[in-house]
Amino acid sequence: MANTKSWFVDCGFNVTDKGQIAVEDGGSREEGEDRNGGTWLHQGRSITLKIEGWQGLLGTQLQIHILALFLGSYTALDFTYHDAHQLQSFLQGIRANHSAITHLYSIGKSVDGMELWVLAIGKNPQQHSIGTPEFKYIGNIHGNEPVGRELLLHLVEYLVTGYGLDPNVTALVDSMRIHILPALNPDGFAIAMVGDCEGVNGRYNKNGLNLNRNFPDPFEENRVERQLETQAMMDWIQSEPFVLSATFHGGAVLANYPYDNRKPDMFPNATYSMAPDDDILRYVSKVYSTTHANMFIGNHCGLTFPDGIVNGAEWYAVKGGLQDYNYVWGRCLDITLELTCCKYPQADELPQLWDDNKAAMLEFMRLIHLGIKGQVLDENGSPIDGAEIQVEGRDNILPFTSTQNGEYYRILLPGNYSIKVSATGYEAQVKNVLLHNNRENYTAMALDWTLKKRPCKPDFSHHNHSALEEFLKCIALKYPGLTHLYTVGKSTQGRNLWVMAIGRNSTEHEIGRPEFKYVGNIHGNEVVGRELLIHLIFHLVASYGNDPDLTLYLHHTRVHIMVSMNPDGNQISEEGDKTGLKGRYNANKVDLNRNFPDALNEAHSPVIQNETQAVMNWLQDHPFVLSGSLHGGALVVNYAYDNLPPKFQDIPYENLTAEEQYSRSPDDDIFRHISLVYAQNHPKMQQANACPGSTFPDGITNGAAWYTLEGGMQDYNYVWGQCLEDTLELSCVKYPNSSDLEQYWRDNKQSLLEYMKLVHLGVKGRVMSLNGQPISGASVHIAGRTNLKAYNTTKEGEYFRLLVAGIYQIEVSAPGYFPASKTVTIENTARDSYSAQTVDFILTPSTCFDGYIYHNFSALQRFLKCIHSNYPSITHLYSIGRSSQGRDLWVLAISGKNSKQHTLGIPEVKYVGNMHGNEVSTFIKIEKEFDSSVFLTDDYYCT
Repeated sequence: MANTKSWFVDCGFNVTDKGQIAVEDGGSREEGEDRNGGTWLHQGRSITLKIEGWQGLLGTQLQIHILALFLGSYTALDFTYHDAHQLQSFLQGIRANHSAITHLYSIGKSVDGMELWVLAIGKNPQQHSIGTPEFKYIGNIHGNEPVGRELLLHLVEYLVTGYGLDPNVTALVDSMRIHILPALNPDGFAIAMVGDCEGVNGRYNKNGLNLNRNFPDPFEENRVERQLETQAMMDWIQSEPFVLSATFHGGAVLANYPYDNRKPDMFPNATYSMAPDDDILRYVSKVYSTTHANMFIGNHCGLTFPDGIVNGAEWYAVKGGLQDYNYVWGRCLDITLELTCCKYPQADELPQLWDDNKAAMLEFMRLIHLGIKGQVLDENGSPIDGAEIQVEGRDNILPFTSTQNGEYYRILLPGNYSIKVSATGYEAQVKNVLLHNNRENYTAMALDWTLKKRPCKPDFSHHNHSALEEFLKCIALKYPGLTHLYTVGKSTQGRNLWVMAIGRNSTEHEIGRPEFKYVGNIHGNEVVGRELLIHLIFHLVASYGNDPDLTLYLHHTRVHIMVSMNPDGNQISEEGDKTGLKGRYNANKVDLNRNFPDALNEAHSPVIQNETQAVMNWLQDHPFVLSGSLHGGALVVNYAYDNLPPKFQDIPYENLTAEEQYSRSPDDDIFRHISLVYAQNHPKMQQANACPGSTFPDGITNGAAWYTLEGGMQDYNYVWGQCLEDTLELSCVKYPNSSDLEQYWRDNKQSLLEYMKLVHLGVKGRVMSLNGQPISGASVHIAGRTNLKAYNTTKEGEYFRLLVAGIYQIEVSAPGYFPASKTVTIENTARDSYSAQTVDFILTPSTCFDGYIYHNFSALQRFLKCIHSNYPSITHLYSIGRSSQGRDLWVLAISGKNSKQHTLGIPEVKYVGNMHGNEVSTFIKIEKEFDSSVFLTDDYYCT
């Protein structure tokens, strides 16, 4: 900092006929030299400044050096490196002296507590104005690359001092809001060293992490712990509708554009990772390089890049980079500007670097006015938030959307475009637009939209993920009491796994009301089920209140419909694909229908995918009774088991007899019955050769009798979810033409409806204690059926058990209670009233201690649960994790004060047994001690 001059000016100025600028107010006369060699005269408050020539944005202009016209004291900026305190002082001075056009704010703090300052410059700098695009420059993301930091400070000075004097600067400032963040990594800069051209000292933040590898990545999961600086940047990006951006780096001289990381579908030897807006990104990069003094030469620092620009991944791949995050999640075109071969050059190089970059920095900002902007409104003139702006031929990972003000901005090159705007609950509009280069006019082409509300009724076409979301949200808005839209998680690429719940009181489970579900599109290229479920949703909500039968059904059932379990695979699938694999797998190239734990082969241990885990969690959260998973590629209903019993798994399949290939479950009769109901209501499924080359008697098949698979969803549902699930193969062709969809709906509509009604077969009821409390985890066993895992009651003591008509002995047992059984005759005549036969049980408590014997894991678990059931006020049973083979590591906490949590003043005592599995000392006889005044008093807590 140098050359402090103070003038107090409270009057106007004018350009004299001698080409001078005069500020008149009389007073004593002084003369001197300014730092630019021009003369200045000080007569009290009269100042005369010399004007000198300069090269402006569009040719030779007059540059006016008037650093004196500040309200107060101003310290001119020298070409040197400025530490955090000096940077802050400079920005605060700018804010104080130019309050009409500047706003200084912080987006957060660094790890070391330094403010991340941003200076906004514009006509309305404190807040966004409708129709005014938001621009940003970011410097110093790598602390040892500080040239951009300094150039941005000089850019600030240039803009505020030129405003009102230079018409081009004035037009820039008036036509946009400019946000300048000089230093994203102040902690790194604090330890970096001038003259360090190739080192890494100061490159990383205080925690030693590279901030330009710390953002979410569109193509790979980035598990690096999110840093404070990164999170502040992400929050900032989401808080403002930024349109164009650039980040300054050092170590090369070039402009680098997205994508920085490689797309998963790239050819093995490919390096160029092309973004949907590759033409625009190349153009804006080239504008910077060709306006720069020498970047366009493309041969700097031992690197050669034609025109001085390069695709990020083609140079080298970066996971978690800022520019890809800006582009994908911020919907903001962003490039990386490498300014110097030496990362931290000597300060005496800064004046030349400013001269080299100044015009390019200014011209790059004007590119924000390319393309179109506007508002999306409804028929009442209200803004529509979240409307999607789709440019034909540009399939962005996340669509460009309107803001809460209905605003949108879309940078596009001059040319002809077809633009579609769509929003949930509105009719989409398409306009063909001819765009010109409007950047010289400092405004993009204005294109507003007025959308009409539309009904939610779907057409018979293939719905991509955006269209699916639009449909589901439309239904949820139109039928708020009957429907509940929720997500069970996200796909590998971050798409929501939506579920539509339908029924009276759709938001929560009701005791005695069974839960049913359909799941579509587990294979992304098998799309018939996906489209049928869309039409089924509409049919159910449209029929409610109009069709007495369906209305009664939805009073007594809650239906959950997941239209697509694999939206990532569907996104790349292709219409007309008959037997192919493109899109079958998820984004990690994993078959989701081979990704579940396998009931018949514990050695099957896949890496569980996001989609699979979401469904597994979903099953645990809801007491589902019946389910159907919709597939394509055949015309048949396939039922459990899909895998062979262990004794046959090592024998070649072709060496097994037909009986051995049939993998019979304990509920084979029920599975066959529900499968036949679907097939018999389908007009073609029972026909021989329903699909060429395949015949299934009655249109149904046991899974393993068709072909074996490990890790299938239907076996997981049946064994772990206590939910019977069929796989419904609905089309010979995996991805048929949309013109065939209406016929598929006609063929399957009745089957889908009749299958749903089967959820009311069999029995249901509650298991309660003598005092009327529900017993959770009670085992409900049907005599003669040995299920791999017991059917257990819910936390409300509920159970549901699908059974065909017949006489059954139902046995119920629970730790701490005497077992009970009932013989029940099930006729299933109540199915059409939509209520299974109710059979409740009341259990009598028993003692828990069964003698001084060795207890296997099952007996141990039963004992602990019994103790907890009988003594709930002083015990708390919990698991601290699982063993390698998935067994719970149970802990019983005992306290007369508070067994569930620590109490001040009460010590914690613990015993741990059986650390070595073959050292099996017997249990402490806890039960008899409960009556002891010594063992459990208010002064002890035993774990």
